[in-house]
Amino acid sequence: MLAGMDASTDRTGARIEVLGPRDARALNRLTQRALREHPTAFTTDAAAVAHRRDEEVAVHLRELRRGRGFRLGAFDDAGHLVGTVRLMALWVREAGAATLVFGPGDVGHAHAVDEHVSLSQASDVADVLVETASLILA
Repeated sequence: MLAGMDASTDRTGARIEVLGPRDARALNRLTQRALREHPTAFTTDAAAVAHRRDEEVAVHLRELRRGRGFRLGAFDDAGHLVGTVRLMALWVREAGAATLVFGPGDVGHAHAVDEHVSLSQASDVADVLVETASLILA
């Protein structure tokens, strides 16, 4: 399933690739920052991951690559991880349905009464989903 899914560049120049254990530190920092800045957008809180070690994140990423799923990361021109999406193959198989949790907008508005997105954000997400599908199906 992951054959051919090393890296790609979207039309904005962002690099998109499957995250591995080498990305654990960046993912851990991004997660902690997102939880601090947008605590109501997640089902966990910053305190729950505040002391999570990079090694734990590396183990998680390694397990995902062992057939349970994977996490895509988007990197800016400077090589900084700026966003991720996790795909869980195990849950998909168990549920018998294809599932992907991903979307446009400000995470501070996600799952809130005033949730909204612009048409350009929706268009950008559509582009990423098309690229992701082409990587998966390659």
